Amino acid sequence: MEYLKVNGTEYSAHFCGKQIDRDWDGRASKTVTLAMPYAQAVQLFVDGLRWGIVRREADADDAAQEQDCSGYCVAGPITDNRDGTLSIKMGSYTQLEQALRKVPQFTRILGNDRMFMPLERDEMAWLSAFTERKRRVIGMSSGVIEGDEIVILEGPLMNRTGWIRKIDRRKRVAYLEMRMFGRTLQTKVGLGIVRKTPKRE
Repeated sequence: MEYLKVNGTEYSAHFCGKQIDRDWDGRASKTVTLAMPYAQAVQLFVDGLRWGIVRREADADDAAQEQDCSGYCVAGPITDNRDGTLSIKMGSYTQLEQALRKVPQFTRILGNDRMFMPLERDEMAWLSAFTERKRRVIGMSSGVIEGDEIVILEGPLMNRTGWIRKIDRRKRVAYLEMRMFGRTLQTKVGLGIVRKTPKRE
C-alpha cells in the first residue's frame, strides 16, 4: 500500500513519475492520484510543499519504507478524473529556475508563470537607458523639490518624474509606477533630495 505523507498525516494514494516531463518544461515530476475534495487539494498542494511517499505491506507489522519527495516542490496542475479522484502534479525545479532563484528579485519581472519571455526591442532599449552598462543595476538619482514639483538633477529618473508616485526623503527612495513588459509595474529606486524650496511666485 502507498500513502502520501504531509505534516504527519497519511493519505491513501497512487504515484507515478517522469524523469523528464516533456509536457512541463522537461522537469522531473511525480503525479499523485488520490481521493480528495478539489478545494482541499488546492490548499494542500502548493509551491514549497514538503511531502513524502510511505510504502507498507497490508497487515505488516514491520516498519514502513518512507521516501522523501520534498525535491518535487513545484505545484503543478490538478486534474479531476471524474471518478472521485484527483491527479496532482508536483515537479522539481528546472536548471533555469534554480539559476533564476539566485537572481535579485527586481530581475524576476521577466518571468511570467514560470515561462520566460524574450524582450521586445523597446524593452531592451528601456533597460539600456535606465540601468548602468555591464552591471545592469539602476543608479541613484538626485533632485530638488520646488514647491509641489520634483526636479531631477541627474540620474536615471531624468525626464521620468511622471513615474514617481511617492518619495521617502529619509530613506532616499522614490516609489514608481510605470508601464513595462506589457503590464503596470510598481517598484522603488534610489532618489536623494538635496533641497526643498518654496514654489516660486
